[in-house]
This record gives sequence, C-alpha cells and structure tokens, in this order.
Amino acid sequence: MASDGDDFGRKVHRALAHPLRVRILELARERDEISPVDVSEEVGESLGVVSYHVRALASAGLLELSGRTFRRGAVKHHYTATPQLGLTLRARMPAERAGEVAERIRAVFKEAGEGAAEDDPELTVVVHHSSGTNAS
Repeated sequence: MASDGDDFGRKVHRALAHPLRVRILELARERDEISPVDVSEEVGESLGVVSYHVRALASAGLLELSGRTFRRGAVKHHYTATPQLGLTLRARMPAERAGEVAERIRAVFKEAGEGAAEDDPELTVVVHHSSGTNAS
C-alpha cells in the first residue's frame, strides 16, 4: 500500500511532466499570485489550455485557489504556490553531463537519507528534458 507521501510524489511527478506546467509554477514562484488569464497572455497559449494545466497543478497540491474576482459577468480565478511546491531548481546543461549530475544527486540523496525516519520530510527531484520549443 502506498503512503500519502508516495501518492503526493506521484502527483507531483505527473504534474511536472509537461513544460507548460513547469513554466506556470515558475511564474507562481516569481509572483505573489497568478491567474490563468495573465499566464495565458504571458506564455502565448490559449486560456483553455492554461486553465487546464493550472487545474492539474492545483489538483496535485502545487497551486491553491487564493481568490476570485468578478468582472463583466466573468470570474477570474487567482492562484498562489503552495508550501508543498518548496524549492525549485532549474539548470540547463549538455545532455552528456546530465547523467553525471544525476549520479551525484543520487549519491547525495543516499547519504542524506541514511537514518531517516518515516515522518521526516521528503525531497523529490524531477529531471525534465525540454526541446526548447515552448513559448516564453
């Protein structure tokens, strides 16, 4: 049986599998609040596509609805990054170095995890390969 932490880790992994979701989370970390409308304009994607991905991130527990504003009969939703989003590190590197870096990270995790208790915090690292074709 999977623990709640395992389930959360799987949700986060799925949520971060799409480059647009990663970009949305970057914007959420940079700002106090984001809305699908504003993100849509900034990244050049349709409101429907951005709204879908924002809802997926909220479902994964990485964003939370922080408010709504009403204007001309429409509702604008506002989201903030959750504490679960935690630390986001981003680095671009040549593909041939990625394996070496991943191996170093594994070694650090192994050493750091020795003696960890079941209720200690968990850290998950996701390596994402981007083709560099996303709008930003």
